[in-house]
Parts: sequence; C-alpha cells; structure tokens
Amino acid sequence: HRAVDGITESDGLADGIARNAKISFFDMGLDDVCCYIPGPNNYIGKGYDGAGAKIHSASWGSNDPTYSSTSSSLDGWIYDHDDAVVVIAAGNYASYSSTNPSIASPATAKNVIAVGATESEGRDITSSMFGSDYLAYFSSRGPTADGRIKPDVVAPGFNLLSAGSRRNAPPGSCDPEGTLDDIELPGPYDPMPYEYGLYYSAGTSMATPVVSGTAALIRQYLVEGWGPSGSKNTADEIESPSASLVKAILINGATSLKGVSSSTGSSIPVADYDIYQGFGKIGLLQSLPLEGVNDFSIDIVDRKSISDGVTHSYSYTIEETCCLDEISVTLVWTDPDAAAGCVSCLVNDLDLELVSPSGKLKYPNGRESKDEVNNVERIRTVANVGDTFTVYVKGANLVSESQNYSLIATGCFGGRTNKSQGECFSPQDSANSVDLSRPSSEPISPLFMSPSTTPSLTPSTTPSITPSTTPSTTPSTSPIFSTTSDSDVSNFGG
Repeated sequence: HRAVDGITESDGLADGIARNAKISFFDMGLDDVCCYIPGPNNYIGKGYDGAGAKIHSASWGSNDPTYSSTSSSLDGWIYDHDDAVVVIAAGNYASYSSTNPSIASPATAKNVIAVGATESEGRDITSSMFGSDYLAYFSSRGPTADGRIKPDVVAPGFNLLSAGSRRNAPPGSCDPEGTLDDIELPGPYDPMPYEYGLYYSAGTSMATPVVSGTAALIRQYLVEGWGPSGSKNTADEIESPSASLVKAILINGATSLKGVSSSTGSSIPVADYDIYQGFGKIGLLQSLPLEGVNDFSIDIVDRKSISDGVTHSYSYTIEETCCLDEISVTLVWTDPDAAAGCVSCLVNDLDLELVSPSGKLKYPNGRESKDEVNNVERIRTVANVGDTFTVYVKGANLVSESQNYSLIATGCFGGRTNKSQGECFSPQDSANSVDLSRPSSEPISPLFMSPSTTPSLTPSTTPSITPSTTPSTTPSTSPIFSTTSDSDVSNFGG
C-alpha cells in the first residue's frame, strides 16, 4: 500500500509481496560519510522491541569474508531472540565464471538467511536473460571461510521494480493509481516518470526483501493456523514461530536452479547444495500446503529440545500420490554464537539422517557422511506409494546442555485434509501465478517477482548517504497479520 500524503493509506499500482505489512526503518546514515553500524541490539532490537518487528531485512554488507565480530554478535542476538528472522544480502562480488568464495559478513553468520540473486521473470526479463531459474552473474558465491553452505537461498534480484524515494519531491510522488492492465510502466532501460515513485534496481539487495516478504507470509501462515491442513484452524495457531522454523520452511521448499547466467548469453551448470545457489530458489507453492491451491502433506516441528547423545525419530509413510514425487526433510537450529575468526564455527552439532524403505541410510546436504559444519541440513529423496521413511535427529556433539531445533517434512504421507483439492505444479509455474486481487487475509502462494537489467559495475554495499531528517521507527497503521497489531517487517540500509 501507499500513502500519497504520508498518512492516509491507499491502493497503489505496485504491490509488494507481503501486502499490508508495516515497516519499521532504522537509519544508519551518518551525514555524508556513509554510515555507522551499531550492535544488533540497536539496529534490529529497536524494531523488534519498539515496533514488534519479527522479520529484519538487511540489504547491506561488507567485503569481509570471515566470520567477523559483526557475524558473531548477530548470531548471539538471534540466539537470545529466537523468533527474530534476519534476512541478509549475500553481496554482489562475484564474476560470471568465478568459483572463488565472495560471500561476506554479515551474511556469513550462521543464524541469518543469506540471500543470493537470480535473474528476472515475467514482464521485466530482458533479451540477455535466461530467466529466474538462472543465477545472476554478480551474486556472491559461497562457501564461508569455515566451509558452511551460503547463500542459504536465492530469489529474483536482477531487475526488480521497487519503491523509489524521490528526494525533495512534491507530495504525491507515489506509484500511480490503476492496474497494470490500464497503465503501461516503462521498461527497465527506460526513464521512470518522476512522479511515479518507482524505480528498477538490481542486486542481492533486491532479492533480500523478496525473501523477507516471503518470510512474512510464512509467519502469517503459522500464526493464523493454516498448517498443516492448508486451511485456517485456530487449534493449529503457533503464537510465536521460531526463526529456525521459518528458515526451515523456506529451505525445504527451495528448488534447484538450471545454471549461472552471464551477461553475454552463455551459462554454466549448477548442482544441489553448491557454491552458487545454496539450497536453491524459494517458492511457497512447494513449501506450504494451501487448500485449493496445491496438494501435499507437511509435518511441522518447532522448538523441540534435544540433549547430547539423544536421538529423536519420525516416521512417514507415502499413502498415495499428490503434488510431490519426493519426500523432503529439513532440520534447522539456532546455534550459539562462535568466536570471531573461528576456523570451525558450529557450536552445537545435530545430525539429520533418513533411512529409506530399502534400509539405505541417507545423509544431508548431498553428503556421503554426516554434516559437522552446517546448522541447516536437508535430505530429499524420491518417494513412491507404500514407502515408509524413518527420519532421525541426533544430538551429536552439544556444548550446551540442550539445543532446540525445527524440523519440516513435506511429501504424500498421511494426515492430508486437502486431498485432490488443489492443482499440481512445477516450480516454473510460480513465476507468473501471483494473484494480486486476492484479499490480504489469505496468504499469497507463489512469490517470484521481476527484477532490472544491469547492476552497477562496482556493486556497492553502502547505504543511502543522507539519513531522513527525522528517522522513525513508527509502523504504519495497518498490520500484516489480522491477529496482531505489531509491525512484522523491518528494513534498513541502501
């Protein structure tokens, strides 16, 4: 939504992903010398405590590739505020064919969601692009210095139409009224009318709010009790879903890209869990069941406590066909902060294992043995009717007395109440299937927007130079969730 006069809300042409979300800004600008970055208790805590923001979107970063003091303090803050989802831009430091790690702090933190950028889709795709199934050439690569998978996920970030600040603009510099059916917006290469208050931009800084908006919809889904059935049920409401649960849902539904695109019409292949895409491209169609939209089952486990040496088991039997031909299981835990500069940064080690119907043991993240590096572990395997899978979560090596974890499983196992009421899909269906006319009281399913054509030749992580005259953390009057009056998304940076 928009407010032409800065106060009164109205509908606009360019809706965001999480419509009706309230936004709390923290301004890091410091006159004309860029910025001052305080501790997370200030730049995240102000929105979290003062405005009730549970999702923090950070489109800024550094060129420090290590697990820095900023990364460490961020992990510690999230550990102490386990319902705070922090989404960080991975950076724009890669070249097309580079395999050198280029992801940088604070995206190197363990408990954040580090976001890479894909190309565009829909009306904003350009002749030099392959589409949103291809990584943008500039998107920073993993792994981290200690070998962890980063970025966590990727989303469109190469030609996104976005809200455009108009410095010293007259009142009314918002997007025009109307719809895309009766107003033809300029293309990415064309000048945008000054009075529109819109602009195209590119970078992982644009992909990051795509993921943040998606996280807001996931949180709404959980708080309002849409899972696991796909229909709203007060008995299924989760009052305060953990950040690890939201992250697990995003990752569990992510799908593999087809390649890395260049700016000259060529591409190179990618693989699951690789340095380019991490766990893949996000998409809610394959992440959460929604009655009348898709058809599969989900098992949601949150804040389950486990101690060192203890094993938890979960069993899933594939009873019939649905929209998924596999079972996907993702384990995420909010790990305590490690020392800055650590060589091995994982503190509490949990293990995820899956035993197939044949008795074969499968390990996570494409490995042939257990993962002792990451605090995110995912297993995917083909599933046929009649198959029974056993999933184990193990407290392998804990420094603390116990560790909470979140577990998400999706597939055609028992418990579905929305059977055959939704159409099946392919991940590519997500690109153009957002229905912006749907009432905001219902989650919007797919979340692939469009991006601009060319990022700056020297990608910048510098926030806006001039801070607003009166920085404000006051949210707008309309909440994203009908069950809460608090702000749900905060953002800062350039």
